[in-house]
Amino acid sequence: MKGLSCSIFKNPLFKDCANGGLSERVNNVIIVVTDEQAKELSLPFEPSESHPAVKLVKRTICGELYVHAEPINPPPKGMVGWCAGGTFIETSDSRYSKIVGHPYPIPLHDRCDTEEDFEALTR
Repeated sequence: MKGLSCSIFKNPLFKDCANGGLSERVNNVIIVVTDEQAKELSLPFEPSESHPAVKLVKRTICGELYVHAEPINPPPKGMVGWCAGGTFIETSDSRYSKIVGHPYPIPLHDRCDTEEDFEALTR
């Protein structure tokens, strides 16, 4: 698995909004892509403990493309997620816009909650 290294941008005013997510313990992630994309774009980075793997999720919302990144693994058992915790990822690498589809930072959805907390926070 290879991909592109991105920095995580955090707002110091939002303390602990990741609720135990990746952005609480690391400052960088690797957006992993297909082997074909990695070869085509010459992406050399491999995920590690200090640079965990995330995948892109692309959706159309109200006719507009919405892109976010989330961990490649499912949320821990008994948790609901992944959702935004207030952090964004981006890099100055020119290959970023080829992978993401635009040159702007994207939200990192690395937060998950217990089912009870999720219900309480979404009502």
